[in-house]
Amino acid sequence: MHYSQLSGLTDAVASPLVLHATSMLQTQLRVSNTVLRSSQAGGSAVYVGGDVDLLSSAVVLDGVLLEASGGPTASAMRVASASRLSLRSHSVLSVTNVSVVSSGGGIVLGERLAVSGSVLRFVGVDGSVASSLVRCDGGTVDADGWLELRDVWAVGEASSVASLSGVTLSGGAVSIARCVATG
Repeated sequence: MHYSQLSGLTDAVASPLVLHATSMLQTQLRVSNTVLRSSQAGGSAVYVGGDVDLLSSAVVLDGVLLEASGGPTASAMRVASASRLSLRSHSVLSVTNVSVVSSGGGIVLGERLAVSGSVLRFVGVDGSVASSLVRCDGGTVDADGWLELRDVWAVGEASSVASLSGVTLSGGAVSIARCVATG
């Protein structure tokens, strides 16, 4: 696989799947039964940059191996700092039956997550990372929004299942079930 620099995109380091400044309307993107791998320093298997908005749309990762081996600043999936991931009007971001192997972070959702009338779900996810398997450092889940973590397994002494910091619930819900961290 070959990588090329996208105009205006300076911090996506050798990512095989990039969503950048994208608006999806009544659209589905499905990635299944494959391996997404980044071995570059600070790289990520899935990179989200700019503002990415889902409106009545779905992004599905199913049966995927996310691998990032580029040191402590690498991550399996990363929403860039200051970028916004927004799910509105019955949108779905679904990560199911996914394995994560990372020398750094796992699935990093950034500081501006917005879920409204939509679902963000992590089901059947397992991984070995150097921090939290799922991490969000800020955002809102409101107006019938739903964040679900179910059957999530974090393996390794430094791994935890999830870190949710600065996330505001306003009419939304967070569901966590059968999640385990094993050292």
